[in-house]
Amino acid sequence: MHNSTRLTSIEYVECSLYYNPHASNQHNDSGSREHPLHGRFTHLTHATELLQRRSGILLLEGPPGIGKSRLLAEVRHLALEQAFNVSHVTADPVLRLMPMAPLLSLVDPAPHGRVATRDSLAAASDTHGKVIQYLGARLEERAAQAPTLITLDDLHWADSATLLAVRLLPARLAKSSIVWVFAKTSGKGDQSHDHLYDLLQDGLRAARHTLPPLSTSEMAQVVKDRLSATPDRHLKALVANADGDPSLAVELLEGLAEEGKIQTVKGVARLVTPGRTALPERFRTLINKRLADLSTSARQTLDIAAVLGPTCSLDDVAEMLSTKAASLVPEFQEAMEARLLTSRSDEIAFVHEGIWQMVWESVPSAVRAALHRQAAEMLTAKGSSLVEVAIHLIHGAQPSDDEAVELLCRASEEAVTVDPKRAAELAICGLEVAEAGSGYRLPLACNAVRAMVLVGPLDRAVELAERELEGARLEGESIPLRLWLAAALLLRGQAGRARELAEQLLEHAHLQPEVRDNLQNTRLLAIAEESSSAAVRSATETTTMQPVTSPSRVVGLTILAREQWQRGRLTEGLRLAKEATDLLGQGERVLWYVTPQATLATMLIVLGSYDEASSLVERLREDLSVKGAQVLAGMSRMLEAFIHLGAGRPDEAESEARAGLEASADVGSPQLTWMAWLVLATLALRRGDLAAAAEHTAQAESLPGTPLPVMVWLKAQFAAAEGDLPRAMEVLAPLYEDRELRTRLLANSRIAAAWLARTAIAAGLPHRAVAVTSAAERIAADNPDLPSMLTAAAHARGVVDGDTQLLEHAVKEHIDPWEQASAAEDLAAALADVDREATVYWLEHALVGYESVQAGRDSARVRLRLRDMGVRRRHWSYAKRPATGWESLTKTEWAVATFVAQGLTNKQVAKRMFLSPHTVGFHLRQIFRKLEIRSRVELARLGQERTVI
Repeated sequence: MHNSTRLTSIEYVECSLYYNPHASNQHNDSGSREHPLHGRFTHLTHATELLQRRSGILLLEGPPGIGKSRLLAEVRHLALEQAFNVSHVTADPVLRLMPMAPLLSLVDPAPHGRVATRDSLAAASDTHGKVIQYLGARLEERAAQAPTLITLDDLHWADSATLLAVRLLPARLAKSSIVWVFAKTSGKGDQSHDHLYDLLQDGLRAARHTLPPLSTSEMAQVVKDRLSATPDRHLKALVANADGDPSLAVELLEGLAEEGKIQTVKGVARLVTPGRTALPERFRTLINKRLADLSTSARQTLDIAAVLGPTCSLDDVAEMLSTKAASLVPEFQEAMEARLLTSRSDEIAFVHEGIWQMVWESVPSAVRAALHRQAAEMLTAKGSSLVEVAIHLIHGAQPSDDEAVELLCRASEEAVTVDPKRAAELAICGLEVAEAGSGYRLPLACNAVRAMVLVGPLDRAVELAERELEGARLEGESIPLRLWLAAALLLRGQAGRARELAEQLLEHAHLQPEVRDNLQNTRLLAIAEESSSAAVRSATETTTMQPVTSPSRVVGLTILAREQWQRGRLTEGLRLAKEATDLLGQGERVLWYVTPQATLATMLIVLGSYDEASSLVERLREDLSVKGAQVLAGMSRMLEAFIHLGAGRPDEAESEARAGLEASADVGSPQLTWMAWLVLATLALRRGDLAAAAEHTAQAESLPGTPLPVMVWLKAQFAAAEGDLPRAMEVLAPLYEDRELRTRLLANSRIAAAWLARTAIAAGLPHRAVAVTSAAERIAADNPDLPSMLTAAAHARGVVDGDTQLLEHAVKEHIDPWEQASAAEDLAAALADVDREATVYWLEHALVGYESVQAGRDSARVRLRLRDMGVRRRHWSYAKRPATGWESLTKTEWAVATFVAQGLTNKQVAKRMFLSPHTVGFHLRQIFRKLEIRSRVELARLGQERTVI
């Protein structure tokens, strides 16, 4: 007898005459292949082998969201490409009321006009057996017409009759051309589902695969595919927490995109508001679904785990619940199978921080506060660290709780050197709990500001310090807070205020030696940012009067090294910077933001010693990481960008520059950001993207720390790129006329001398070219042990005198690929009137060099000169592109579209790209055709949408 609440198999077949579930289960997978499948090569290979044999069974299992359904869809696509008859069905918990509903939905209820009736099926003594026989006959007929693929997803929801059919049908139809692929979620269903897999694997030699989490690189590729752009570090960090779960990553990213929380600018996807971004609704829906499937006891256990933090121990959860750890194993196992928790080392962790956040927020606030207080008491009794206890007091402390405030103060001080971000959080919480007149306020503020000076944000550190110091006397516990306020001002780029505050504190008679040293260092660094002459006087006094191992001596040597370098005494500057760097490791009390390594690395980059500079930057990065100095993390990235630019790696240079700017913006520190903008502006000028070059130049000019000579040269290059030579010369006037300014530029750029000489000659002012060249030769003569500066001077002299030997020497000796190409182009110009063959040779040499570093504007200029000489070089490459849309545009068409979208005329575009207006017009017509538009206005609109501009 069947249960009255369930339909018999015969009744279900009769119902199917009116409702055809087969049609509803023939899923359209057209959208599932929009993005490539990653990390499943082995599984697809096995499926392909079965399709080629036209028989076999593939069993898939894995946790929810791991990609089983996506893999099934890919297998179906492969089968359709091989002319298979493809049937797909998904088991449903509701349809469990109908025995064998999933499989019956695979076949038409009335084949060839025959109707399956109660009479025809009731003749069997065993109802299930008869239905299975009926299904087998129908599937056999179908396989006789064409090889057949049957995929059944969510098998864990299948009823026992379906499991019986799955057990019997593959064996009965073993000689038919049928491939079976089943998928189920691990841990779901009962033992019969696992037993079925065992039987199929052992009895029919079915291939069984448990899908593993995706690797870090595979997850990164998923992110890139979904965003159609390269994610910035914030987005990468979001996905890195997904523990290889593709569904988490996809729902998180697509949800953020749908809600307008991701923007893509020039191929880089980033959060609109970096930091703690609200979880998108799609992500919440996915997690709520997983949470809803948990048992009551598992959910309670998960709530307690969330209160303990993103990671916790099984023992701590058990103690909070007053039970034994062993009794909680089933609950934890259930949560892990649901991909909510995972095991990391000897702790339990939430798979993604967003999951932890959702679970933690779901606990009522009053209950949550009480649980945090209980957790704090438990950890205190266990003898846990102050920091571990204080973390719970953040959420559980009551206002004016002096005991909690005292503990938060001690914990934040303890955490500053090991976890400054946590220290700031603890100290700020202590300030929120402490009363207005509490004696703990200044120490808490000091801990918070000291921590934020390390990890940012600096503006908040300054704001907090100034608020807590309002009305405080210049004595006692306010002095350390003022010290760190001075440091925050200095790192924020407010050198004047930092110096004034440091000098004010140094007048205080009762200062600890370490505090006095720190203040002197801060004052020296601030003076160096304000005035080089004043800095040199103070640095000379410091290095002369202080002991050899004094922390202030490191700062003094660094300042003197910079000054010697700026005066063209490069060898001496290099020596002093190396001495300061060597001393840094010996001075225990040297402030972490004293970085002679950065000064030395910059010098080495200018000299072309890229390997040595890169090694030094890596050491700087490690030192800052050990000290927790996240506020200067961008500095090493920007130095690396400078290295990549000189070494001829433009993509890496741009990536590091942008990463450095992002890191600096996060913490509010402008240290060396001018260098990143210089790199980006230089790349944009070389590529011919003048709109970007103008933007980057303006950003560099807005920064107080940008060296004046560098800024002048950058603006002049932009004017020259626009074809405005008179304006370029007007901008350059200070460099040509001021010897000190000119020396400072030539000491920091090997290629500047040749460029300035060439530009002056083009403007009809050869005397200015001679002045620049003489300055470069003077620097080279004063530093004979630096071959790169000798090469720079030889290049400039070759340009001025048309000396082909000097220019050929420059081609061979320059280190930077772009500099080599520039020297080759100058050599071709010198040979133009005397040796056509050599001219062509060196122009082609220059062209290869420019193209190797993506200097499109320079390449176009050389190509034009070759065309004028009757030499035509094909500069396009054939690539498989779609017929329409942005991706169908060639590189040249992209460049033309960019300029036209910015509002330039054909004539202006032609001038910038070294093409004829007729050629520009031809490319523009192709662009209109491919983008299916008719006007420049439409192109400008599309360009803004696509962020071409």
